[in-house]
Amino acid sequence: MWFKNAKCYKLSEGFDFEQLSDEKVEIFSQFQPCLKQQPESIGFVAPISDDDNLAHNSGDLVLMCIQTQSRILPAHYVKKILNERIEQIKINEGRKVGTKERLGLRDEVVFDLLPISFTKDQKHYLYFDKKLNLLIVDTASWAVSDKLTSFVRECVGSLPCTMIYDHVRPMIQVDAWQREKVTMPGWEATGLYQIAGSDSRSVTTKGEVLAPEDYKHLCNGKELVKIGISYNEQIEFNLSSKCDLSGIKYSDRLTDQIYAIEDYETKGEQEVASFLLMANALTCLIKEIFSYSGVDNG
Repeated sequence: MWFKNAKCYKLSEGFDFEQLSDEKVEIFSQFQPCLKQQPESIGFVAPISDDDNLAHNSGDLVLMCIQTQSRILPAHYVKKILNERIEQIKINEGRKVGTKERLGLRDEVVFDLLPISFTKDQKHYLYFDKKLNLLIVDTASWAVSDKLTSFVRECVGSLPCTMIYDHVRPMIQVDAWQREKVTMPGWEATGLYQIAGSDSRSVTTKGEVLAPEDYKHLCNGKELVKIGISYNEQIEFNLSSKCDLSGIKYSDRLTDQIYAIEDYETKGEQEVASFLLMANALTCLIKEIFSYSGVDNG
């Protein structure tokens, strides 16, 4: 259970975490496969193997999993069948097909093909930190993250949260650190830098870690929007100006703590252990990001 990405949200004070209990997550919120004419389905599934609970509670943490299933209709195949039907009308009725009729025929093609289409399943993990009032979503896409949080909101009735970017600006500190104006103990650059100008065009460099003078030259008149970081020799990740983490990799020193233990009775026990270890490492990192922005978050 190792998140590869972390979209971070700050929950409003007073959020009722009891809404996340199995009793509160309504039966209709559980995942069900797509019906024949249903293009997409979404719902909760158990996040831990050998455990039917839709919400796994471990101390101040609540782990959940949302599964999506979507039907796949290749656009070129829909177009092929549509053109065949249009051609048949021309041959049988000796007339052209107008735009409105063409759109109607396309809808008919999609309707006919949906029941026999392939489906694609995806699982998306997220967890709540009650102590820090945080929600962490494992996805590389903000659009997917918004879709998942909207689904949680629909199911539990309320999910007052904002991106932690609304509360912290880590790139200000990181930029100063790269210019050697401040220190950030435990933080090391990995050699990935992405900068952007006022026209939003970006330039990405990968390779050697830049010396302060080279960094200043790279950022001349531009803004740092993403940087590769190694944190405390435990986690390697890319930090963006929106304060999300991507491409997360965990050191062998960290993961070996899980695999060194051989007396797990079930796969679920190992998943829980790895989740707690990962969440603890991410919590330490996020708390530090808050502190560097002058925010006390527990």
